[in-house]
Amino acid sequence: MFAPQGSVPGCPRSSIVGLPRGAQVLFRDEPGQLYEFTNHLREAIAAFPVGSVLLESLDLSNVWMDTPAFGYLMNLLKEKQVSSKRVKAFRCGLPDEALRHMVAWLEALHASSLPDELHLSHNRLGKELLFELVGVIQKKRLELLSQVPAIWLRVEGNLGIAPVAIEELVASGRAVFAPRISCTERMQSRAAVAFPAFQTHQAQTQQAQMQQSWSPLGHTLQPLSAALPLTSSVPPGNLAVAAKL
Repeated sequence: MFAPQGSVPGCPRSSIVGLPRGAQVLFRDEPGQLYEFTNHLREAIAAFPVGSVLLESLDLSNVWMDTPAFGYLMNLLKEKQVSSKRVKAFRCGLPDEALRHMVAWLEALHASSLPDELHLSHNRLGKELLFELVGVIQKKRLELLSQVPAIWLRVEGNLGIAPVAIEELVASGRAVFAPRISCTERMQSRAAVAFPAFQTHQAQTQQAQMQQSWSPLGHTLQPLSAALPLTSSVPPGNLAVAAKL
């Protein structure tokens, strides 16, 4: 049985508190226990009508997960139309296949029920998934009758997402850079998502580190950062050109 005080039987480091609205759902146990946790969550929300459960936060961060277990949880949220203002799934080792379950969940929600924040940094995501995610959010925003702030999206630390991919989204108007989550750039933007402004610098550093490797002859290749200083002297829109020089 589910314990109404918030504790989850069999998952001592996890909790489900405050249902049905403004709830905090936290998973911090072993990866294999996510199935059990999801079953307890299903039991906890069974008493409420489909679409009536609104989470303040869904926090899965810092737990390495496999795709089937993550998909099992996302499918429950999709089935019961559970929404969450904030989703934290950073440092979970999630590949594109896993995050596609999240994209399917978001696509099934009402446009007004999309999260305000998506924290997906330090996973194993690629450009294709990023564009797929932004595309779904953009499509949903078109269904709204009034403007809402761009979704705060963090994807730094994903080796498959190069700086030029983020720049492409910004240049096309689908995304915007914002210095803070509550800044005007995000709150008044018509873009689908807002990337933290510092993210472009981190992405450059990440790409530079990836370029540093050993040649077959045993000589160290010059890192990209040595040829392209990570300073404001290179305009963000020219990074792709500068990297080829």
